[in-house]
Amino acid sequence: MAIKNAKRPLQRIELLNAIKELGVDVGGKDPAATLATVVWRDKNKFVNLKGFGYWLVSEPFAPAHYDPSSNDTKGAKANLF
Repeated sequence: MAIKNAKRPLQRIELLNAIKELGVDVGGKDPAATLATVVWRDKNKFVNLKGFGYWLVSEPFAPAHYDPSSNDTKGAKANLF
């Protein structure tokens, strides 16, 4: 997975480029918009950490104060869409 390989959240264009490097064709008229829609719909796997990018919902990311095991999402700069 591109995000896991990067070991940090990825912005939409970074994620798109990383996926392309893995040989995946996202498709659509606007591949970046298509990817954003796919990630947005899969709320069980991805979270948008404001100021950082897309991250794995199940993985903590300390720089954004994101901890999925915590019930306190107000401390995190997370947007679960």
